[in-house]
Amino acid sequence: MKKRIFWKFFAGFFLLSVFLALAFYFLISGQIRIFYMHSKEESLEKLGMLLSAELAQSWSAMDAATLGRFIKEKGLQAQTRLTVIDPRGIVLADSKRDPRLMQNHSDRPEIAAALSGRKRSAIHYSFTLRENMLYFARPLQVKGETVAVLRLSMFFREIDKVLSPWQWKITAALLGLLGFSIFFSFLLSRNLARPIRELARAARQVASGTLESHVRTRRRDEVGQLTVDFNAMVDSQKQMVEELSSSRQELETILASVSDGLLVIDARDKIIRAGPRFCRLSGEPAPLGKPYWEVLRQSTFDELVKKTGLGQTINAEIEINQRPFLVSLSPLPAPGGVVVTFHDLSESRQLEKVKKDFIANVSHELRTPLTAIKGFSETLAEEATGDTRKYLDVIRRHTDRLINLTADLLTLSELEEKSLHIQMTPINWPEMLIRIRSLFEKKLREKQLTLAIDLPENLGDISFQGDLFRLEQMFINLMDNAVKYTEKGGISIRFLIAGGPEGPRRGGRLLIEIRDSGIGIASEHLPRLFERFYVADKARSRQTGGTGLGLAIVKHIVGLHGGKIEVQSTPGMGTAFTIDFPLFS
Repeated sequence: MKKRIFWKFFAGFFLLSVFLALAFYFLISGQIRIFYMHSKEESLEKLGMLLSAELAQSWSAMDAATLGRFIKEKGLQAQTRLTVIDPRGIVLADSKRDPRLMQNHSDRPEIAAALSGRKRSAIHYSFTLRENMLYFARPLQVKGETVAVLRLSMFFREIDKVLSPWQWKITAALLGLLGFSIFFSFLLSRNLARPIRELARAARQVASGTLESHVRTRRRDEVGQLTVDFNAMVDSQKQMVEELSSSRQELETILASVSDGLLVIDARDKIIRAGPRFCRLSGEPAPLGKPYWEVLRQSTFDELVKKTGLGQTINAEIEINQRPFLVSLSPLPAPGGVVVTFHDLSESRQLEKVKKDFIANVSHELRTPLTAIKGFSETLAEEATGDTRKYLDVIRRHTDRLINLTADLLTLSELEEKSLHIQMTPINWPEMLIRIRSLFEKKLREKQLTLAIDLPENLGDISFQGDLFRLEQMFINLMDNAVKYTEKGGISIRFLIAGGPEGPRRGGRLLIEIRDSGIGIASEHLPRLFERFYVADKARSRQTGGTGLGLAIVKHIVGLHGGKIEVQSTPGMGTAFTIDFPLFS
């Protein structure tokens, strides 16, 4: 790693130096060659101008032999090859070769340009001398008419011979510059790689858990700023680790002091956290890392975890090692994770049982004296007059209320018993409703209320099994509430059969709605309406002799039949109770 980053820097700088040196070499060499070529072209042009003037003066007097001698003489003096070509491209004279052996030159670019009246230089291969040549041609004009073309040329090897020393000097200078670049690249690469190596070393130490690593630097560039930021990051990470460690210790202390069991499950069904209470209730001292279903073998709990993994928050009651627990399951932000709390219900259930037994025993003990009080007060009331009779009526009324209260307490205690066995018989709903109507006919007449019963035509097609006594008790309690809290209008009982996937006989529902037009119930009371002793209107309940147990009894009866009950109410507009019973074939 250390050498690799250095050699990357060094190779990059070295290649850049070589590229710049070669570019500089070819640029300088090319410019010198171009400059020298221009100077030679200018020399040829000046020489050509002088020779053209001299030839033009004596052109008319020259024959072929005279022209040949003149061209050879002048070419020897100027150390330049001279050629004269007529307008047809035929070579008339040449200072180096016999013109009779030379090709027609009309296709040469410099000759064609000169014949058209323009000066022209060109570089191309000479088929006569078998070498590359630099040519310059200009028209030879006599009295304004082009009579021939004078062409001057020189060997390209002579140009290379002149430029060769300069190329060696440039090459030596560039080699020296390249050596200096290599040395400078080495120093610069080492200077750049050193802080990066230090940062890499410190980063490895941080990754291994050593948070004391700092990198020293005097640089003020981006690498120096990176070093400063790295040191700040290490300090910040060290502070965060200390805070997390402190928070973890606090969390462990809190978990150890929590009375409820705590369990955290990840997406792979592995236990990633467990409180001491859970370890005790599961009997597993080291559950971390194990599948939850291996530690807690409970099928109901397994189903709850799977539902919670789909994003639901669930509260349910399960039994672990023959002890009841209230479990609360909530999904974690990470997909599939679940946090679970276990609240032991053993003590509360035992307390509740003691409470129920106490209420049942007290109710049994109160029934006999209350019956005696009611009997003697009724006997005394037959012979009493005036204030005495009024006081006896008060005693009798409150005695009736106490008798009703004890009866309801006994009924509720019976319904709450898990061992309660209900007598399931086919229910004839029309006959039951006739009995219910007869029970409340007097009260309905006294308050001038109507009672509407709506039964579907196919009610006789279903066979509903239930406890006749308990169902009548359910209707009596609901009707009693409706009559008590309704002053005008009426009460309606409506039956509705909702079919299942195979019709009403299999998987269907029986819906019973009892609606009144009474005073209604405020929305804040609705969630607690089915609790024991809960009364929405306490003043009115005292006047009517209500016990606050009627709806709790109704809810238990509905639950015993596998149904559920809901309530909807608006103050001033009445209340509707809807009972939903399942239908079985």
